[in-house]
Amino acid sequence: MLKRRSLIGLVVCACVGWTGTVTVRAAPTVVTYWNEVANAAVTIGRAGPAGALDSAIIAAAVHDAVQAIEGRYEPYYFSAPGSEGSTTAAVAAAAYGVLIRLYPTQGPGLTGLTKKFDDYVLLNGLTGDPGLDVGDDAAAALFTQYRPLIPLPNYTGGTNPGEWRPTPPLTSSHYRRDYDEVKAFGSLANSKRDADQTDMAHFFSENFVAQMPRAVRGIVEAHVPETGDAARLFALTALAAADAVITCWDSKYHFSFWRPITAIREGENDGNAKTVGDPAWNPLINTPNYPDYTSGANNITGAHMKMLELFFGTDSFDFIITSNAPLAIDKTREYHSFSQAAQEVVEARILLGIHFRFADEQAREQGSHVAHWVFQKFLRPVR
Repeated sequence: MLKRRSLIGLVVCACVGWTGTVTVRAAPTVVTYWNEVANAAVTIGRAGPAGALDSAIIAAAVHDAVQAIEGRYEPYYFSAPGSEGSTTAAVAAAAYGVLIRLYPTQGPGLTGLTKKFDDYVLLNGLTGDPGLDVGDDAAAALFTQYRPLIPLPNYTGGTNPGEWRPTPPLTSSHYRRDYDEVKAFGSLANSKRDADQTDMAHFFSENFVAQMPRAVRGIVEAHVPETGDAARLFALTALAAADAVITCWDSKYHFSFWRPITAIREGENDGNAKTVGDPAWNPLINTPNYPDYTSGANNITGAHMKMLELFFGTDSFDFIITSNAPLAIDKTREYHSFSQAAQEVVEARILLGIHFRFADEQAREQGSHVAHWVFQKFLRPVR
């Protein structure tokens, strides 16, 4: 076990947000590299929105391991002030330590997690570095907070008007407006979408637990030169995304609101004379097997984009998002503000035919509020 010295002093900082100048510089490759490794492992180990919970544990361990050595920001859970060793070793060991505990079957093999870790340690001259102990201690501590999800029921729909339970009321003009919009623009056939809208919709049909962290990696590589700051940003966005997912699924199960595919096919039986039903209607892509309200994609994106705005202290920011969605023609989209990207995801999920606008907009607000709360409460600069 690593022998730790006592902390002599703390870095005094009067701010609570990002205080550095945004510059284009090389990123600390250890943080972005292990975030990419972790993201790939999570998408295999627990695909879908629940993967955000695993990502948060990994990112928190990395942050806590770095701050055990640097002492510039509050830890999330693991505290070992005055620890010694390189932050590079601490990051690698923390990320690997959580990953191998979460997904032990991904460890063996020439392309497995253990080989990646051993190679990284060897190639970067980290053998014997005390930071490896720090990172593994952080991983062991954070893993105690891991809770496997309780199996959730499959949703097969109901026969009563508005099932899932309707919110807002089906007779409202708001509901009819959003109903008509998704019916017209989200349809697989005879849609009012133009070619650019269709491509944008497909662009945002990827797994958001993979897509949003990839965008953060690009931003970190260009604008966040310090290891501790990079680790903190990944942890802040991951923690906010995880809490946003929890908030979203709480809403889904509470309101249990039907998806557009059911609503439009049952439009003649919903008690609203102004909603014209179409029993043959289909969305652009297959509808996920859980309720509409609120949107998981918009919760995750809203949390990421608001956290980035808070971290950098501005909404105006040039960055890119990439997509691995097979049907997306344009694999890269450029943005000039974080709110611009968040708004596009609102539109995309309508154009895909899988969400009503009110589910998207409320989800974006949920994610944004969660990000505010996380930023105010956690990983703050040490005063």
